[in-house]
Amino acid sequence: MALLLLAIGETQASIAGLLIAAFAMGGVFYSLSVPALIAHVRERHLMVAGGALAATGLVLIALHVPWIWQIAIYGMFGFGFYLLHGCIQVHVTELSQTARGAAASLHSSFFYLGQAVGPVVYGYGFAHGGPEPSIFVGAAVVMTVGVVCSRLLRHRTVY
Repeated sequence: MALLLLAIGETQASIAGLLIAAFAMGGVFYSLSVPALIAHVRERHLMVAGGALAATGLVLIALHVPWIWQIAIYGMFGFGFYLLHGCIQVHVTELSQTARGAAASLHSSFFYLGQAVGPVVYGYGFAHGGPEPSIFVGAAVVMTVGVVCSRLLRHRTVY
């Protein structure tokens, strides 16, 4: 994030903290809106919407808009990320009646593995292709995850 802010001429570290907080506030807004969302929108559409919002946020971040606009963008990005993540997490707990703990721990492990590998992958991408193409690839990946999950993840009926 610091490199992206430097690209638009912003050198204050507090702005980076503000944008991280905006991402978290998107997650809070998601948490508050879950009851209304699940009552009115099909889960498949929530996954696609989550992927689309997160991807749109990434694309807008890559376009180097002024940081004041990025507050809303990071909020939208956080909302979309947690929307997609929450839908996937619901399915994780239903993968197996007898191995629910193992499924949840694998989900958490891969989530945190992604958190650990992400900076390395983006660092390589920023150094060898530039920030914009790297972020565009990330946007395509998160959109693909939303679409694929919406098509493949289904609740099983128990007889």
